[in-house]
Amino acid sequence: MITRMTASRRWLPWLAVATIVTAVCLFFAFFVSSGLLHGDALNGHVVNGHYFVANHGAYTEVSESDWNLNHTLGLAMMTIWPLGMISAAFLLFRYVFPFLMTGGVARPASPQVAMIERSSALRWSGSPGGRVGGVNFTRAMLGVEVYADGLILRPRFMTPIAIDADAITFVTSAWRMSPMIEIRHASPDAQSPIFLYGRRTSDLGRAIDALVRDRQPAAGSTDSDGVTAGGTRAESSVPAAPQRPPWPMRALSILGFVVGFIMLGIGVFEVIPKFGPFGFAWTGLIAVVLVSNLRRFLRKGW
Repeated sequence: MITRMTASRRWLPWLAVATIVTAVCLFFAFFVSSGLLHGDALNGHVVNGHYFVANHGAYTEVSESDWNLNHTLGLAMMTIWPLGMISAAFLLFRYVFPFLMTGGVARPASPQVAMIERSSALRWSGSPGGRVGGVNFTRAMLGVEVYADGLILRPRFMTPIAIDADAITFVTSAWRMSPMIEIRHASPDAQSPIFLYGRRTSDLGRAIDALVRDRQPAAGSTDSDGVTAGGTRAESSVPAAPQRPPWPMRALSILGFVVGFIMLGIGVFEVIPKFGPFGFAWTGLIAVVLVSNLRRFLRKGW
């Protein structure tokens, strides 16, 4: 039974990628078919053996085979797209977000999570939101619990992350469009620093400050800028990310490039001739995004 479950899990990312690729291919096939027919069959109709496609209220008669093909592509696209969205969410939460937060793939919860929960009292809990590694979380997507022995981050739909109190090196205020609490640490379970929405004077900020002070009351110091563990503003050693990200993440990047080049071609040959200045702006934006993603892929591999 365990072997079968393990094998099925190995196939899940392949199935997810295949579903996304299929959804994208069906979308462009339906788009091209509708463009060639000057309308789509989903909004069209059949009258007395005559087949019509619709385009913004204008109807064009087409052959039965062309109408049936376009109609089938449209139905297939509408069926597969929800599955494609679910597959994309699976890959994001299983591979992309964990890699950006920790430098690795998703893994079982660290025993440190249960240890912190059992060994000390809960001082504060809530959902402040924030930034962990390269992932920004809204308030509803990131839960935080402050215990006497450490900090537990609970990103929604992902494995909890434990930051032991001894691993926290410095706590200070930050500002990124709104007040934030910056936490530098040396834990291998997450990238450093971590940013949580809130002020140092809030209940969350006071709980984190107390966490650092209580662990090293003799060595720790407090100033107007922050609380330092060990009496120095030590920078934590950021966990080194693997040289190559997980393959589903690279597959999504490559698919993004393919879609980007297709959209660029549509912009050059379709949007610009039809819409003039708006077409130039739309195509230029796609080109900028495509070049930016290409530079990132060459530099980081995803």
